[in-house]
Amino acid sequence: LAQWVNYEGYRAMYESGSADRLGLLIWMSHACWPSMTWQCYDYYFEPTAAFFGCKKACEPLHIQWNALSGNVEVVNRSAGLQQALTASCRIMDLKGNTLSSSSRKLSCNEDSTVVCQQVEFPEDSTRVYVVKLELREAEEGALLSENTYVQPASDGSRLQLLQLPQVGLSTSCS
Repeated sequence: LAQWVNYEGYRAMYESGSADRLGLLIWMSHACWPSMTWQCYDYYFEPTAAFFGCKKACEPLHIQWNALSGNVEVVNRSAGLQQALTASCRIMDLKGNTLSSSSRKLSCNEDSTVVCQQVEFPEDSTRVYVVKLELREAEEGALLSENTYVQPASDGSRLQLLQLPQVGLSTSCS
């Protein structure tokens, strides 16, 4: 859970800075003692999930959901002029069933943010939704960027996540 909080928090901070490109300075992005949250790398210099959240949010060409406006955005930091792209959004329940989907074709200049579409959630205030975003080349369909968000219903509760069944994991090595 601490790693998920790290990933979500750092990704959100860097994604929010994409609109005006004013930069972001994080104080104490590393731990001077063992800690579970708010660190890009831990006491032993191993990267935490926060590092990967930063890496995801700072892609040269990035698709994201702006929770404040409710819009899907494509952020082109340094990928040059990008034409003939397709941005798609799927809203799913926690079992992976698609509840709604939409897509839009777009182009974007370098150092720009393009608003694609508004995300509309179903009218059920007790559910938690998964928002899956993909940015692809329109012609060849190559995946350029993807992003996933876990969004609670209108009451802001993520309690439904506690009801997910436990998964048994096993590994083997040869």
